[in-house]
Amino acid sequence: MVQAARPGFGAATIGPFLTVREVAARLRLSTATVYDLCESGGLAHVRVSNAIRVAEADLTAFLLRQRKKGQR
Repeated sequence: MVQAARPGFGAATIGPFLTVREVAARLRLSTATVYDLCESGGLAHVRVSNAIRVAEADLTAFLLRQRKKGQR
């Protein structure tokens, strides 16, 4: 896991990270859809060089937001 300090928040633990392919497999989506979600800002991610990684916590938060939208 990676320790990251954010101003005003102290140290936060981030990780483990998933690849776009792993996220797509878990959600049963195409990798293109996952890239679109990242690009649109809907799915928080980290770009490391030319690779996109999604923290499991961010994937969980995304799914919870989607569930709440669907319960309106």
